[in-house]
Amino acid sequence: MSETIRAAATSLFGGDGKFNQESVSSLNGKTAIVTGATKGIGFEVAKTLALAGAKVILLSRKTEHGEEAVKQIKELATKETTSVNIDFKECDLGSLKDVKAVADELASQEQRLDLVGFLLSP
Repeated sequence: MSETIRAAATSLFGGDGKFNQESVSSLNGKTAIVTGATKGIGFEVAKTLALAGAKVILLSRKTEHGEEAVKQIKELATKETTSVNIDFKECDLGSLKDVKAVADELASQEQRLDLVGFLLSP
């Protein structure tokens, strides 16, 4: 890691410049949508946001993957003696019909969206 990057990371995250859950400010009262949140980086982003107190809505085209991701994040929260507000919506981002239906549903259920993360998998 270059010294410039190390200095920037240390400035952002403190200590040794490594990111961890304690590096994240409280997100209580915030609502986030994360696509691609059933595995990989998307899962880690969703987990981090949820553990920081945000209401997180996972979007994925496969219901079984979404439900499993929600279950895993809730289990992690239980181990850390915290509660999370996390939900799953099935949505195929390749289908404008699906995207519109989910957008309409969210617009009627949520007063606001504070964070949107689009993480696409190949």
